[in-house]
Amino acid sequence: MMNEGWLHVELTLEDGAEFYFEVNEEGSVRNTNTPYPINEYSVFIPEGLVLRKDRVEVENGNFDIVTELKWSKGSVIEHYRYDGIFMGADCKTRCMINHQERKISIVDEN
Repeated sequence: MMNEGWLHVELTLEDGAEFYFEVNEEGSVRNTNTPYPINEYSVFIPEGLVLRKDRVEVENGNFDIVTELKWSKGSVIEHYRYDGIFMGADCKTRCMINHQERKISIVDEN
């Protein structure tokens, strides 16, 4: 279903888990969920793409891992609860999500 230039997609995985997302013509994604609890996922960034990685303390003892990528390819902010539980990521670069493996991989276009 299209709504103001965004296509709403709902998928059911082989094990019955369901997720949805919205995508536009440029390939941007918004309003997405994960079919499994987000704390089961992890982020993989190829070492060759990492320019700098910093831990940033945020409220309530929670923290972020901020990774700046080489060659102006963007950045990734991983959000963690105070006890190290993964709570999500903001990927300001190309990435792929493998829901079966619960892995968010940053794409090395080279």
